[in-house]
This record gives sequence, structure tokens and C-alpha cells, in this order.
Amino acid sequence: GGVVGDLAGFVAATYMRGLEFIQIPTTLLAQVDASLGGKVAVNHRLGKNMIGAFHQPRLVVIDTEVLNTLPPREILCGLAEVIKHALIRDRAYYDMLEQNLPGLLALHSHTMTTTIARSCAIKAAIVSADEKESGVRALLNFGHTIGHALEAICGYEGLRHGEAVLLGMLAEAYLSKKTQKLSAAEFQRVENFLRMLPLNPALAGICIDEIEDFVARDKKAKEGAVRMVLLRAIGDAEVTPDWPHLAGLREAVEYALAVFAIPLMPAE
Repeated sequence: GGVVGDLAGFVAATYMRGLEFIQIPTTLLAQVDASLGGKVAVNHRLGKNMIGAFHQPRLVVIDTEVLNTLPPREILCGLAEVIKHALIRDRAYYDMLEQNLPGLLALHSHTMTTTIARSCAIKAAIVSADEKESGVRALLNFGHTIGHALEAICGYEGLRHGEAVLLGMLAEAYLSKKTQKLSAAEFQRVENFLRMLPLNPALAGICIDEIEDFVARDKKAKEGAVRMVLLRAIGDAEVTPDWPHLAGLREAVEYALAVFAIPLMPAE
């Protein structure tokens, strides 16, 4: 999975100033996202992927048959990244995902192979254009600014990365609508699709009292300014380099949690 690949890649990047390595991802999330692009990192108590490097694998080997060994929760986590690729870059792909969701959840072979190949192509094209994330690659962070904050709030327990990204995408789509970048109709379409996913994290609830602080500490922030990825339309996203609306974060996160019936917890 992504954790093993990230750790192996980080070791390869640092040992003897860099060794070649091969990625053989065995989760859907790793196959469509984590194994591609050369980002290798480990978590720190202050945030996700805080210690790491850019180190491209020599080869990525994907065997879709291993997906049949995974529990449904792992498939859901990978689908979050698949949907992200469609939302930021490819409207026709999003249409296909909507139409084929039952096949994706059931791991139909042709549907999965087509989906994985398309997601890999989208990410590879973005990374090839901007390997070190000085421009267009930042679009891949859609759902991750809020998603990473939720993971950190939960202490990286109970809420898996893909689940956090799914919640983050809904919250950031909500912000896109609130800032009048995304139409209400497009937002509703996104929400309706995400509602169909069987999100059921192992959580009694989440306390979001410190959500603004965790987002402000995001590693992508520059000089205190939060870079938020927002949708202009399905298949079209933009990076807002100095996003001033931290005050709206709580409302967006509360909305996303309510959609999936995840209770808000008071501070201890």
C-alpha cells in the first residue's frame, strides 16, 4: 500500500544519497496515486508527509488481481483518489465513473483495468508537466488540504487517508460553491455521487475545534497563506494561492461530516 511504498521510497531517496527502487503497489489507492509521481515521505505528529523527498521509481508494476484480496474499505479509499482525478481534470472520465460505480465497487475486471489506466495517465501527465509541484501539480491536492487536517485531528487512527480525502473533496467542493466558483447544480451532482460511496470510518465522531489551525499548518502553505484547490466545474480545478476564507472552513467541514452522518465531538 501507500505507506509501505512511501517508506521504501523515502529510504531509497536518503540511503547513500539515493538508490533506484521499484514500486509494486497492492492497494487501489497506491496503484492509482501513491506509487506514481515520486513523492516519498513519512508522517510527523504535526502533519501528514512532513518529512520526505521527490524520488521517482525506476518502474511501477500494477497487478489488478491483487485488488480481489482487499476489504471493501480499502477499495473505497482508492476510489476517492480516482474520483479526484476526474474532478480536477477529466469531465468525461467523471461521467464514466458515475455510470460504472457498481462495477467499480464490485471490482469488475475490465472496469477496474480501464479506470486504473485512466487515472494513472491523468496523474502521469500532470507530474510530467510539473514534477516538483511549482504549478499544475498542486491540483492533485484537491481534497487533501482539509483531508490531511482531518487525519491529523484524528491522530491518524480511525480515519484512513482515502476516507479523509473523500470528506475533504466534499468540503472543498462546498467551499467552491460558497465562493461562487462552482455552480450549485454541479456541486449537487458531486455531492450526490459521493453520497453513493459506502463511507463508514471507525470513528465515534470528530472534534474539529482546531480545524483552522491544522489547515494553516499545511505543508503546502507559503508564508502563512493557504493554497486551496477549488473546482470551477466538474473536470476543471484551480489553485487559489492565497485563500483568505479560513473562517468558512468549519461550515464546510461540518457539512461534509453531516452528509456521511459522522458526529461532531466536543473538545476534551
